[in-house]
Amino acid sequence: MRPFTASAIRRGVAAAGVTTVLAALVAGIAGAAAPVAGGAYRGSLPDGLNNGYHWNYAPNVTGTADVRISAGATKIARFSGSYFYYCGAGRSTLTGHSIAITARGTFYTTAKRRARYGIDYYMLSGRFLDHGRKLAISYLADFASTGEHVTNPYSTVFRQGPCESWVHGTLNVTR
Repeated sequence: MRPFTASAIRRGVAAAGVTTVLAALVAGIAGAAAPVAGGAYRGSLPDGLNNGYHWNYAPNVTGTADVRISAGATKIARFSGSYFYYCGAGRSTLTGHSIAITARGTFYTTAKRRARYGIDYYMLSGRFLDHGRKLAISYLADFASTGEHVTNPYSTVFRQGPCESWVHGTLNVTR
């Protein structure tokens, strides 16, 4: 486990933005490729909401991700990903920087932040594919109200209860 510096998550809340600092965990997934040094990966991705009996995907509910890679291809220099937050504010944004990329071309980080009415949990993970030309990415925002217990808030296994948004898919390198 290796912490990284000054990563932030921002979630829009009705009238005000909220910021928190991330702590990183690094995990490897076999078969991944190295990212393109100095590359950028951008695009719109499906956004699943847990407001039913399974992850719900609607054509007009998408997240937009922008990932910038360091010149040495050893870390994500900057990440920004939007998602739909159906339990409150509407669209929100998750941001971070200096996220370590393993030798296998993977990354994984989580964070939690106390909010006024509960706890926000965040997860970001990914792996580079196709000689670094593609990035399989996943990010999750999970809110548990005060008094609500969540067994594994960073899991993408569907469960009813907390308010969750899960954006995932594959981005292509754009430069």
